[in-house]
Amino acid sequence: MTGIRGWLRELSWQGVHWAWEQGQRSGAVTAGTPAGRRFAAFGPGSIAAFPTGTFFGERWITVGSDTLIGAFVSLTAGLVPVFVDMLPGTYNLDPDKVAAAITLASMETNTLMAFTWPRPWP
Repeated sequence: MTGIRGWLRELSWQGVHWAWEQGQRSGAVTAGTPAGRRFAAFGPGSIAAFPTGTFFGERWITVGSDTLIGAFVSLTAGLVPVFVDMLPGTYNLDPDKVAAAITLASMETNTLMAFTWPRPWP
C-alpha cells in the first residue's frame, strides 16, 4: 500500500510493536520486582517473561540464578489435594466431611479441593 494510508499503517504498526516491547520489558518478573520478592528465592539474572502465567505458592518456589521462565508459564507449589465424598442422591459435598478434611496443615498450604463420586452404589 502506498501513499498516506500506507505510511499511517506502517507508523501505527511500529507504534503498537514498540508499546508491546516496552510492556514486555517492564512487565517481566525479576528479583527486584514486587512479584519476584514474593518467591522464596529469585536468583540474580533470572527473569519470568511477560506475560506470565499464574503463580501459586511463590513462598515455596526457589528460582536459581540466570534462569529464563518463558511467557505464559505457570508455576505452582504447595497444592495439597483434599478428597471428600459427595452425598448420595444429591451429589453435593457433605459439609461435615469438608469441615473435617480442612485441617490447620491444609490451611497453611494452598488446598486443592477435589470432588469424588460417592462410594459404589449398592
